[in-house]
Amino acid sequence: MADWRELDFGISEEDILARIRKMVDDTEFIENSAPYADNWDHANPDLSSWEVFFDLQEYWIQELHAEREGIEGSIWLLQAKWDQQRRDEPNVLPPLYWDDYSGWKINVLQLTCDDSDSLTQREIGESNSTLLIDYLNTSKKIASVSADYLSTAKDVEDNTQHMANMQRLVSLVDSRLEALDRGMMFTDDIQTVGGPRMSGRGGRRTHIAMIVILGIILVTVLLLDHYA
Repeated sequence: MADWRELDFGISEEDILARIRKMVDDTEFIENSAPYADNWDHANPDLSSWEVFFDLQEYWIQELHAEREGIEGSIWLLQAKWDQQRRDEPNVLPPLYWDDYSGWKINVLQLTCDDSDSLTQREIGESNSTLLIDYLNTSKKIASVSADYLSTAKDVEDNTQHMANMQRLVSLVDSRLEALDRGMMFTDDIQTVGGPRMSGRGGRRTHIAMIVILGIILVTVLLLDHYA
C-alpha cells in the first residue's frame, strides 16, 4: 500500500511563484479577468490560499483555449496543489478536491472528450495522447494514495464518502486508460463509468439506426396486414 507522504511531484515553491509572477505581469488579466485578484497580495502571494491557485487556473485556461493543449497546464496545477499542500501541513492528507469530486471527475471526462457538449467522441487517430495519459496517471496516483489512507485511518467512518469518491475516480481513470490503449478517446459509444448512456456522434448514430429499424418493422407489419 502506497503512503501518501511519499508522493512528491517535485514542484517547488519557486516553480509556483514563477508562474504566479507571470500571471501578475499580465495586468489585463489581473485587472479584468482574475476572479479573486483582490483577495491576495500580488507582491507576496500566500501559497496556502486557494484563491491564488484558482486565479492561476483561470489564467492557464484563458491562455490555452484549444482542446488538447491545456492538458499540460492541468497536470502542472494538479501536481503543484498536491506538493504545496503537503508542505503546508506535512501530517495532513492534502484535501485536494475534498469537496469537489464532481469537478475533478468532469476534468477527467472532458479531457478525454467525453461528457462535453462541444466535443465529439472519436478515435484518437494520429493525435499524441502522451499528455492525456500523464494527466490521467497523475489523477490516479493522488486518488489511489488518498483512498488507501482513508480506508485505514482512525476516522474512516467520517470519510466514507471521500474514500468512495477516490475509489470511483480510480475506476474512471482506469476505464479511460483502457480506452486509450485501444485507440479511443472514451470507453465506447454508449457506455461510461456508472452506467450506459448515449451521447456525441456515437449516440446520434445509435438513435438514427434505431429509428430506421423501427421504420422497417412498421412498414413490414403494414404490408403483411395489407396482403393478409
